[in-house]
Amino acid sequence: MNQRRKRLGQQAQIKDLKKATCELGRLWIKQRGRCYFTGIRLTRDNAQLDHLIPVSKGGSDKTSNLCFVVEQVNQAKGGMNKKEFLAMCARVYKYQHGEA
Repeated sequence: MNQRRKRLGQQAQIKDLKKATCELGRLWIKQRGRCYFTGIRLTRDNAQLDHLIPVSKGGSDKTSNLCFVVEQVNQAKGGMNKKEFLAMCARVYKYQHGEA
């Protein structure tokens, strides 16, 4: 009985993994292989998966809360949510262009 339960559990994990892979593939296509924030072309070397609302701030791992971003953007964004990050980017831009 335990062997059967274990095998069924493994099959469920594989099914979940396949579903997640398909969902991430659809997300990649939706973003056309470009960074969600910058539009930079993503590759296997520079692409990272990011949470729009960080898990630390109550965000989920659902595909609707995920986006592909270039590595440098993910590092700069850190624990900020989308709104906070874009506001910070706007402040940097204004300051660098003498508008602050």
